[in-house]
Amino acid sequence: MKPNVLLAAGLALTVVVGPGCVMSRSRVSPLGRKVTLVPRADGEKVTGELLVVGEDRVWVRSKDAVREVPLDSVRQVRVRRHGLTGRKSMGWTTLGGMISSGLLTISCARAKANGCGNFGLRVGGIWLVVGGLAARSNESSSQVSIDPQQVDRLRPFARLPQGPPEGLDLLSLAGLRSNAPGEPEAP
Repeated sequence: MKPNVLLAAGLALTVVVGPGCVMSRSRVSPLGRKVTLVPRADGEKVTGELLVVGEDRVWVRSKDAVREVPLDSVRQVRVRRHGLTGRKSMGWTTLGGMISSGLLTISCARAKANGCGNFGLRVGGIWLVVGGLAARSNESSSQVSIDPQQVDRLRPFARLPQGPPEGLDLLSLAGLRSNAPGEPEAP
């Protein structure tokens, strides 16, 4: 295959597939972001969904409880901004590189054309180099570290950024209590 044909095919594929990858459906979640609270002293890390950010404390839903954590006991807050981490990016890159490389190698073998040689391997290598750079970028953008004293920067990541409505039981919000406020306890 001539280089011009390959270039045209690559550009056509980019135009057809590219926007679908970049402009996917909006997936705005009503839930808070996943956070990890790193303690100042020898306390344990708290990981879970960020429910509410108060002036001097945060509420985090872990697997089995809602934890109220004073911000003065926290050294750092790490917030997961999106789920496309470096590991996932590298997995998709490796898969794409292997498929492209394999299909090009098979195609070149059947074409019996001179100069095709190890073209599939070179394309696979390009996938890995570019994908490795993208994976590094995705990993660094997937989470942000915030100083716990900067509550205004932390609020947008909470499920209830404006704070809980008066009378709301945070345990029922987190799905840890089955009855609504004012209803009798479930038997």
